[in-house]
Amino acid sequence: MAAATRTERAEAKRAIARSKRAETEVRHLAKELPKGPSRTFLERTAADAKAERKAAAAERRTTARRAARRAEAAVAGLERATRMSGARHGKEGPPLSTLLDADERAKARATLIKRRRAQAKQAQKMAKTVARATIVAAVTTPSDDERRKDRRQDRQRASNRRRAHGSPAVGGATS
Repeated sequence: MAAATRTERAEAKRAIARSKRAETEVRHLAKELPKGPSRTFLERTAADAKAERKAAAAERRTTARRAARRAEAAVAGLERATRMSGARHGKEGPPLSTLLDADERAKARATLIKRRRAQAKQAQKMAKTVARATIVAAVTTPSDDERRKDRRQDRQRASNRRRAHGSPAVGGATS
């Protein structure tokens, strides 16, 4: 087998860099998720991708094409993992595989993962807001005894108003 050419090694180097970028984004996304199976799955996938990237970097000099393929496969695995870890909402762009240029695909993947990270962050914010609102409602909502007492007072006030204004409904006419 012939030695890898300079351009093949350069392409492998770019693929490895794209893999590292995607790996970083996935790690950031995993940090945004709550502890649980999704987060663990993403962390494990990022660790696997890192191992693949290291192996690709090691074999870049001898078999550059294989190294590039390996790095691209790691990136595709990361993208698949982010898709599986969270639901996709709204209309998304075309599938990343339809983009022709590898750099365009890498850029699109990075934006996709960043968007998913923002969605995860928004979900966490919403959960905290709901928890805060629940606590406030629990503290400010009156108990059953307080409600009964308030209703009794309201009925008493209404009765007093009717008496004061001479309502015929209570005890006959006053005039």
